[in-house]
Amino acid sequence: MIDIHSHFLPDVDDGAANLTEAVAMVRMAVANGTKRIITTPHFNVNSPGTKAGLDFRRDVYQRFREAVTSEKLLVDVYFGCELYAASNTDFLLEHGIYATLAGSRYLLVEFDFSSRPEYIRDVLASVAARGLIPVLAHPERYIRIQADQRPIYDWVLSGCVIQVNNGSLVGEFGRDSFLCANSLMRHGLVHVVASDAHSARERTPDLSRVYSFIAENYSREMADMLLSINPGLIIDDKHIKKAAPRPY
Repeated sequence: MIDIHSHFLPDVDDGAANLTEAVAMVRMAVANGTKRIITTPHFNVNSPGTKAGLDFRRDVYQRFREAVTSEKLLVDVYFGCELYAASNTDFLLEHGIYATLAGSRYLLVEFDFSSRPEYIRDVLASVAARGLIPVLAHPERYIRIQADQRPIYDWVLSGCVIQVNNGSLVGEFGRDSFLCANSLMRHGLVHVVASDAHSARERTPDLSRVYSFIAENYSREMADMLLSINPGLIIDDKHIKKAAPRPY
C-alpha cells in the first residue's frame, strides 16, 4: 500500500512528537503493508505560510529520511505538504511556496471544517488554473459536505481528486464522517484513501484495517485502487484511474 497523506515529520505540526516516534510510526506502517509514504506536514495553518517555513519542513524531512534509511526499513519516503487554504493561498500559489505530492502535479489542499462549498470550489479552481491537480483532503470531515455531498460531484467532474481518511471509513471520526465517507464511496467519488496519521498511538499509519473494510464492503479491486494503484500513479505523476461518478 501507499500512503499519500501523513504527519510523520516531527517538530513541524501536530504529528509525530519527535524523531523516535516518527520512526516508530514508519515501523508500524511497514509492518502493516505500506511500501511508500508521502510526508505531508501542515503548511499555512496557525501561522502565515512562508518560504522559510517550507524550507524548514524540507530540512526536517531530510533528517527523517536519513533516520528511516539508518533503520533499514523497507519503505520509500517522499516530501509534500498539506496546504491550508487561507487568504494568502493565491500568493503562495503564484510564488511557488508549496510542495506538491512527491514533486508531482498533485497538490494536497485542506480547508477549515466549516468552509462554504463555494469557497472550496474557488480555491480548487485557482489551484487547477496553475496547471496543478488539486487533491481535496478529507472532505468527509467538513460540516457542510456532511450535510450535502452534491458539490463533490461537480468538483470531481472538474478534475479534482478526492482523498478520504481511513479513520472516517471505519467510524473513528464519528457517525457523520463515517456516513459521508461511505456515501462518497457508493457514488464513485473517492479516488484515494490515506492514513492522515498523526502518532503511533491514535490516528496511526496502519492501513491494513481500512484495506480489509473496503475489500469486504466494496471489493478487493476497489481497495487496491484506492490504497495502491492511484497513490502510485500520483507519485509517478500520471493520471489516476477514476470510476464514472454517480450524481446525487
